[in-house]
Amino acid sequence: MPEGPQARQVANLIQKHVGEMLVAIRHPASRIPWDIKLPTVISRVETKGKNIFVYLESGQIIYNHMLMWGW
Repeated sequence: MPEGPQARQVANLIQKHVGEMLVAIRHPASRIPWDIKLPTVISRVETKGKNIFVYLESGQIIYNHMLMWGW
C-alpha cells in the first residue's frame, strides 16, 4: 500500500525541524483546547505505517494518522 512511503515523506519534512522551537499550533478546530505545553522543542519524529509521531522535549507526543484516499 502506498500510505507508508507518503507518511514517511511527510515525516521527513517534519524531521527538518527537529531541534527547533514549537511556539504555536494552528489547526482548523482551534477551539479545541490543546494539552501541549508551549513553547517546546521537537526532539524526534517516527513513522509506523500511516502513523506519524512527533516527540517533544516536554515529554508529550503529537500523533497523526494519515487517512488517504485513492484508486
